[in-house]
Amino acid sequence: MKNDLGKTIHIVPLGHERERAVVPFHDRTADLVYLVVNEGSPDSNSEVDSMQLEQEYYTQMVVNDLKKLHIDVKIVTTDTFNFAPLINTFSKLILMEKKNNSNIFINMSSSGRFASVAASIAGMAHDVSVYYVHSKKFSKTDKEFKEHGVCICPHDSSWVEELSNYRFELPTETEVCILELLYAKSLTSYRWATTKELCDLLHEKYPDDYDELPVFRDMDTKDFPKEKIERLRKLQSKLLTKLNGSLMRKLIAKNYVIRNDPTETSVRYTITSSGEYALHLSDFGEELDIEEYVKPASLKSP
Repeated sequence: MKNDLGKTIHIVPLGHERERAVVPFHDRTADLVYLVVNEGSPDSNSEVDSMQLEQEYYTQMVVNDLKKLHIDVKIVTTDTFNFAPLINTFSKLILMEKKNNSNIFINMSSSGRFASVAASIAGMAHDVSVYYVHSKKFSKTDKEFKEHGVCICPHDSSWVEELSNYRFELPTETEVCILELLYAKSLTSYRWATTKELCDLLHEKYPDDYDELPVFRDMDTKDFPKEKIERLRKLQSKLLTKLNGSLMRKLIAKNYVIRNDPTETSVRYTITSSGEYALHLSDFGEELDIEEYVKPASLKSP
């Protein structure tokens, strides 16, 4: 929904394109454009260096074009060839601007296929306007590539098509909490989490909901009255039923989590690739480091 009081923000992942990034602004305006570009590889070689130099050329061309239209531009660097972090970058930009009550648009056609898919998913998941810029033909000569980018587009915004959003169901706050733990575990040699670890996490994050966490398995219960042990057993059973029968069952149904064969003492859970994508679409991890990854752009020769 458009907010008449908010700024107009465009998020534009940029590959070796010029016109597909600039055409939408020929008869409409924006307060700010985020150009999302590849950060470059530390393990560079001649081919990578050449591609990066081309990217920097097109980035500066687009910056110059937008600056001449009196549009503010900021460059966001990320790994555009790593799907989950790329989705996370788009999501963080969207969520950051939503907090500012901005009107947000995302161009899914001005970069390679990989970034196009990530931009589309992130935009639709967060219910912002996703658009596609149609081209008239592809560049064939070096001169055309330098002047237009990969695609040659009519300078007419009627060639800009706003896509209908497919509504994604993002994880709930509690589900994000669980997925965060499972994702962290996936980066270790174990790659899974037990029900006990998940119970401890829920008690730590939501003490009001899990205020009587049954941890008596780790206690010396020989001096406990029989009534107390029985009460703790019932609490444990109730919590495990809520965890395994409700929370985890929903995550499994969404294909975010896999339940592994139970051991003698506990059930183990592992995050799936879909779970990773869902997590990175959510408000996951630290806020985008504006100082490090978002830089203001200025006019200069490409």
